[in-house]
Amino acid sequence: MGRGRTGGERGGHHRSEPWRSGDTADRWRASHSPSCIRLPCREPLPWRRVPAEVSEGITRSSWQPAVRAIGFVLLLAGCGRAETPDHLKIAGADAERGHAAILRYGCGSCHRVPGVPGAEGLVGPPLDHFGERALLAGQLPNRPATLIAWLVDPPALIPATGMPDMDVSPGDARDIAAYLYSLQADEQRIWPPDVPLDRERYEEPVPPN
Repeated sequence: MGRGRTGGERGGHHRSEPWRSGDTADRWRASHSPSCIRLPCREPLPWRRVPAEVSEGITRSSWQPAVRAIGFVLLLAGCGRAETPDHLKIAGADAERGHAAILRYGCGSCHRVPGVPGAEGLVGPPLDHFGERALLAGQLPNRPATLIAWLVDPPALIPATGMPDMDVSPGDARDIAAYLYSLQADEQRIWPPDVPLDRERYEEPVPPN
């Protein structure tokens, strides 16, 4: 997601951090993360466009919220979303707002995120099947309170993490968590996966006696 504050920059003074906002953030991420993909965060979302014959006779303010909601459901229908289990539900959080926050913070620069246009980053792990995983960052229990704290300030939980502090607000963190927990799978997943050893490929053959 680009570089943010690390644990050593949390004192009383505040350094100039050019990656925090606007076009400067885009330029900084492009120059410091060549393997990341810049997201078209300022482009209108596809479900905001409605044919003229559909909108004829009604105002934009009346149809846009409904179209946005319907489009959000259709967009995610094939992305592995399912009903969030009760133990992962977050009171007051909204997955649609979380989807928008993921675009706004540029999470897709480093992660693949199902249902988020352009989120094809390869720096961090893919976030598909997130609601079925047991661990966060391979170390922390995948629970709502832990995930929210992790999104707000990753280095506070794992100082050596490569995931930066992006100044995610607690409210946005709750919404992002709600979206991630809506990504389901049929089996439990842990990142990184425990890949079985391919003995024929990685072991030296034993010469015959």
